[in-house]
Amino acid sequence: MGADKSESNKKWQDTLYIWDGIVTIDMSKVKTDDAEGADDDKSIPVQWEGTWVPVEASDATKAPAPKRNAFAEYVDSDMKFTVSGTANPLDEEGDDQWLVAKLTEGDGWDMDDGSGGEMKKYKDETHDVMVKSLKWSGNMFDQTENLIVAKGTNEFGHFVSAGWIRPGNRWTLARRYLPDDKDPRSKWAMKQLLEYVVNESVELVEDSGQKKLKIPPWQCTVFHAEYQEPPESTASGQDDKTDERGEKRKLEELDDKEDGGAAKEPKQ
Repeated sequence: MGADKSESNKKWQDTLYIWDGIVTIDMSKVKTDDAEGADDDKSIPVQWEGTWVPVEASDATKAPAPKRNAFAEYVDSDMKFTVSGTANPLDEEGDDQWLVAKLTEGDGWDMDDGSGGEMKKYKDETHDVMVKSLKWSGNMFDQTENLIVAKGTNEFGHFVSAGWIRPGNRWTLARRYLPDDKDPRSKWAMKQLLEYVVNESVELVEDSGQKKLKIPPWQCTVFHAEYQEPPESTASGQDDKTDERGEKRKLEELDDKEDGGAAKEPKQ
C-alpha cells in the first residue's frame, strides 16, 4: 500500500492479504467457575503470530493457499505480525457454539510504505475473529469446524476475512479490503459471513454424511474485490422462498449428520 492512497487504493483492494501463523492461548489466566468474578468474565487470552503475503487477485478464485516449507514455522515473508486479545463466546442468544477473539492488541503487523523504506507497524482498530474452537479439533468429518471468518477496520478501511485452522493451531486467513463503508459486506454479521462461506466452500458427501471443504474458504464469491451477490444469497432474509430452498437449506443439510438426516429448523 503506497503512500499515495488515491492512486494505490485500487491495487490494494485488488489484493488478498493472506495471514498465516500459530495461535497460542493462555488457559492459566482463564477464571474458573469458583473464582471471583468468574460469572462476569471468562475471557481466554489469545495470541496469533506469523507472516502475511500479498496475492494480487481481484477474482478471489484465483488466490491459492500460501505455500510453506515443511521445515519452516511460517510462510516465507518479510511481513510479520503479532496480534493478541481475548476470546469469548459469540454474543448471540441461544448460540454458544462459536467464539469471537478480538485481536487488536500486540505489536500489530508490518508493512512498507511502498517507497522502499523500512517497515512500519500498523494496528487494526477492530478485528473480530470467529472460530468454532481455539484449538485444532482434528475433526475431518465435519470440516465446518475448521472454518474461520473475521471482520475489522483500520486506517485503510473495512475488511472481511476467511480461512481455516490446521494442525498445530495454525490459522490461515485471507483478508479483503472493501471499497468503502457502503459495500454490503461491511454491514454483515459474523454468522451471515460464515453462512455465505459455508454455502460455497463446503459440500455434503451423500454416502458418508461428511461435511467436506472443497475450496479454500476465501475463494468464494463474497471475497471478490468488487461486491457480487452470493449464489442463492438469502442470509439477509429478503427472499423467503430462496432462503428456504437455497442457502439455509444447504446449511440445514450440513447440520443433519448427528440426526441421521432428519430435517430440523435452520439456525437464524
